[in-house]
Amino acid sequence: MLSKYVDMRQRQLELAAPAISHLIGTDQGLGGMSFLINQLATIEAGVFERKYAPLPYQKLMTISTEGGPGVTSFIYRTLDYVGQAKRASNNADDIPYVDFSMAEHVSPVVLGHVGYHYSTEELRQSAVLNVALPATKARAALRAYENLMNKVALVGENGDLFGLCNYPGVPVVPAAHAPWTNASTYSDVIADVNTLLAAVYDATAMNDYADTLLVPPTVFQTWTNVYMPYTGEMLLELIKQNNFTTVSGGGELLIIQVPQLEKASPTAGRRVVAYNRSADNLVMHIPMPLTFLPPQPVNLDLKIPGEFKYGGVEIRYLNTIRYMDNV
Repeated sequence: MLSKYVDMRQRQLELAAPAISHLIGTDQGLGGMSFLINQLATIEAGVFERKYAPLPYQKLMTISTEGGPGVTSFIYRTLDYVGQAKRASNNADDIPYVDFSMAEHVSPVVLGHVGYHYSTEELRQSAVLNVALPATKARAALRAYENLMNKVALVGENGDLFGLCNYPGVPVVPAAHAPWTNASTYSDVIADVNTLLAAVYDATAMNDYADTLLVPPTVFQTWTNVYMPYTGEMLLELIKQNNFTTVSGGGELLIIQVPQLEKASPTAGRRVVAYNRSADNLVMHIPMPLTFLPPQPVNLDLKIPGEFKYGGVEIRYLNTIRYMDNV
C-alpha cells in the first residue's frame, strides 16, 4: 500500500515540477528536482506508516472508511419487533400477529483540513547538499489530524457530532457506593462496577455483554492503590477477575483509562462508561482519511495541503452502553 502511495505522490510531484522548480533554482538542474521529488514522496510514506499503529480512539471502537470522499452523511435504520407467540387450543382462531417499527437516523459528515509547508531555503539546501528534508512538519500534520479524530471520537464536536463519553440519550446507572477513594472497600467498588456491567446485559435482554470499561485515570490509580486485606491482592486485579462480564462467560473485560472522563458528568464529576464495542453497535465514520493534495507553490513556500472527512460516533443500540457518574 505504501509503495503505491509513493508512486502516486511521485507522479503528482513530477507533474508539479515545472511550477516548483523556481523554488530551488535552476543551478541544480534535473538532478536536484528529482532528489526533491523523491524526498517529498518518501517523507509522507514514512509518516503514514506510523498511522497504522494503534491510536487511542481506534482501540475503543470500529473505524469505518466506507462511503468514500463524496459522502456527506450516513443514514442507518433500526428495527424494533412487537408481538408475542402464545399457547393455543386445536380450534383456536385468535392467532397473534407480530409487527415491527423502524426508525431512521442521520449521521452527518464534515470536512477537515490540515497541511504542512517547506520554505525555499529548506528546499534549496536539501537539493544542493543532497540532505533529506526534515519530516517533522509532515509528522506534525498527521498528529494534528489524529488529535482531532481522537477528540471527536471521545467528546464530539460543535454540538452536531457526538463522542463516546457524552452521547445523548445514554442511561446513567446510579453508583451506590460513590465516590470511590483509597478508603473505599474492595467489595463496594466491585459491587458498583458489577451493577454497571449487568445493566448492559439486562438492557439487551441478555444478548450482549459490556466487554469494555472506560475509566478516568484517577479511578484507575485508586484501583491500583487499594488492596484486599490479608491476601494483598490489588483491587484492579480483583475487578478483572471477578467482574460480572467475565464470571458470566462474556470473556475478558477490557479496562482503559480515558482522561476526558475526569469531568464528563453533567456536574463536572467523574464518569465511567461500560459498553459492547462490537461494530454492529458502535462505529465512527471516517470516509476520507487524511489525504495530501499535490504541492502548491505560494510565494516563497511550497505548501502541501491535506483534507479529510469524518463523522461523530454512531451508537446504533443505546441498550449496549451505560454511564455511571460522580464515582
